[in-house]
Amino acid sequence: MKKHALRNLSALLLLAFLLPLPACSKKKNPNIPEKSVVASSDPGFYSELEEKKITRQDMISAWGEPDGNPANQKVSPNYSFWKYEEHFIQVWFNEKDIVQSIFRSVTMKCVIFLMDDTTLYAVPVRDNGIDYANPFILYSTWLPSEALEKAEPGVILEMEFEGRFMETYPAQIAPPYRITYVGIEEESEMHRLQEEADALREFVWYREEE
Repeated sequence: MKKHALRNLSALLLLAFLLPLPACSKKKNPNIPEKSVVASSDPGFYSELEEKKITRQDMISAWGEPDGNPANQKVSPNYSFWKYEEHFIQVWFNEKDIVQSIFRSVTMKCVIFLMDDTTLYAVPVRDNGIDYANPFILYSTWLPSEALEKAEPGVILEMEFEGRFMETYPAQIAPPYRITYVGIEEESEMHRLQEEADALREFVWYREEE
């Protein structure tokens, strides 16, 4: 009788040990790239993933709970943010909570050339110089206090953002994840920056009615 009871107890203990194994051995969705791979690839490389049927829960199982972001954006039902080293990865979902696309943030320097109380106009700083052909809009509410206090024409900022520009003139972007003050543009560029400011002022909103 005692041996029978011991056998039953042993069987129960073995069963209790084995039951969790199927859950633990559940494989990660093979269509979900590692965060390190996304961070080192093209910013929009993993777009149009809806056909892969990756769910929000699949993403959480693979990458953990979403992270916050420096711009204090609330996590929307349509997207979530994960952080990897210095990058943010934005994952967009459709109405059925299926992944539509994954975007990595990019780092870019820009220089302010025109500003008013709430709006700053800047141009990208590329490896080959200032890209005057592509001005874009920043808002003062996006800048941390230490950058906003120094903001003036000629100031160089570095920002981490989605990397996408809307096709407007000037272009618009989503709120950056991070903006930091870098320094002041060289004096030799200030005249050109002023010329661009005058041209944009005339073109956009200060044009006098005839």
